[in-house]
Amino acid sequence: MCRCGGCKCNIGTELDKRREEERLHQFLMGLDDSTYGTVRSNILSTELLPNLNRAYAMIVQGASSSHDSRKGTTR
Repeated sequence: MCRCGGCKCNIGTELDKRREEERLHQFLMGLDDSTYGTVRSNILSTELLPNLNRAYAMIVQGASSSHDSRKGTTR
């Protein structure tokens, strides 16, 4: 809750950031652990969390790389 009286505290920006982080965590925790556990851990261990779109791209890239390595192909 804003208490600065003139809304100079950028609380809207902070709330948006927290909502985005919550959405990211919900997305990552909803992934299958056996398939995406490693890439999920890698994302969560970064100092600055990526936004949801970037995390999705990282998941897709990780899944693609994992699929290719099981088939014996490289990119």
